[in-house]
Amino acid sequence: MVVGTRGARGWDGVFMGSHAERIVRVSPVPVLSIQQRRHFAGSAEILVPVDIYANPAELRFCLSRFSHLLDSRFHLLYIDTNAPGLARASAQQLEEYAHILALSHCATSIIIAEDITEAILKFAAQIGADMIAMGTLGNPDPSYMFRPSITADVVNHARIPVLTCPLRQALIQH
Repeated sequence: MVVGTRGARGWDGVFMGSHAERIVRVSPVPVLSIQQRRHFAGSAEILVPVDIYANPAELRFCLSRFSHLLDSRFHLLYIDTNAPGLARASAQQLEEYAHILALSHCATSIIIAEDITEAILKFAAQIGADMIAMGTLGNPDPSYMFRPSITADVVNHARIPVLTCPLRQALIQH
């Protein structure tokens, strides 16, 4: 599914969220969100923020459907919100995660940050990413609409297309 978005805007966006955010949260299929006035002509640099503690097979299922369509370089990013001393163990886990994803042309990076959304957006700008691809656990339950969602925040604030992969769908189909 492809949806257009104007990004976060005003108080309505704070309290109600955007249409794109709601679609991302409940869609059983991958969603490509593209900022208004943005021309999308394929991707060369794709940032993939990952949770190294989640099952990589779930994200692999979704990305494998797109990786052959895109002649791209993937940048796996793990954002460590803990103490810097754990980075060595995280690096090993990220490399194992990358191996399981089996993406060609893949680089890995770990950064330490408190605000995950901000870190994703800054890193995307730093590497000149053309797109962000990330998993989402999206939940159609209305009570979840008022809980913070990193994926929804990225969709609302990114200036580049965002591909969201519903991880719950990967679990159902395996």
